[in-house]
Amino acid sequence: MEYVFSVENPMGAVRTTQRQKLVDPRAKRYEAYKRRVRLVANLAGVPDEIGKDERAVVEIEVCWEKLPKCDLDNAVKGLLDALWKQDRRVKEIHAIALEDCETDIADVTVTINGR
Repeated sequence: MEYVFSVENPMGAVRTTQRQKLVDPRAKRYEAYKRRVRLVANLAGVPDEIGKDERAVVEIEVCWEKLPKCDLDNAVKGLLDALWKQDRRVKEIHAIALEDCETDIADVTVTINGR
């Protein structure tokens, strides 16, 4: 199955301690971002979990209006964190970052196949 969706204003992963998650504004913003991505993914039909006998291939194109707001690897990590609590069955990732786009957006394609 293939699922396609877009997320405005992509955000990179934020590394925090458990305590920081409660008080750090950056961590709160990141948690809200992950909820927004998961909502958009739900609307596109992306499953919450990848089955034992399945593998996922994720293609991500991140467009930045001006300078990148984060590194591409952090943007990918932020999206994967939002999509699945357990992303170890993601077996392939294709990602590209573009600058000078009309808006900040990430286009995501998730393909889930049996083994």
